[in-house]
Amino acid sequence: MDHTTNVLFDSTILLGARLADEPLRTQCRAALALAESGAVRGHVSDCAVAELAEELLRAAGVDATRRELAALRAHVEVIPSEDAVLDACMQDVLAVGELYYEDVVTMLAATENRMELIVTLNAADFGAATTTRVTPPIELLSEMQGLAGAA
Repeated sequence: MDHTTNVLFDSTILLGARLADEPLRTQCRAALALAESGAVRGHVSDCAVAELAEELLRAAGVDATRRELAALRAHVEVIPSEDAVLDACMQDVLAVGELYYEDVVTMLAATENRMELIVTLNAADFGAATTTRVTPPIELLSEMQGLAGAA
């Protein structure tokens, strides 16, 4: 039986695919393309989608933002933030001052939804605060290429 890896992409990947300099832009796009092709099961938090929408609205306008969000939702599942996640997030952000709110939402969403991997451009921001494995897109791409070569 085949297993498809459940991956939670954070906002840096969503934004990086559109706004990062090369080679990061290409890496982010390629990581998201893994979800589009079905090589991984892609997920994003609603918080990450909100960050993307804000940036796209400023940079590209309403119509382009609608198209981008529709395209994203066609191949990744948006994980809503439950009250318990938001409450825990506020506790964690206040208790551990160096964590960003969106990163804590990502970590808790990954845990609550049994994600195997968080893909981010800022792996160091997560530190030891999460039990979910955290990796940059280039490592995900390398792992998937290795799996394809072994098949």
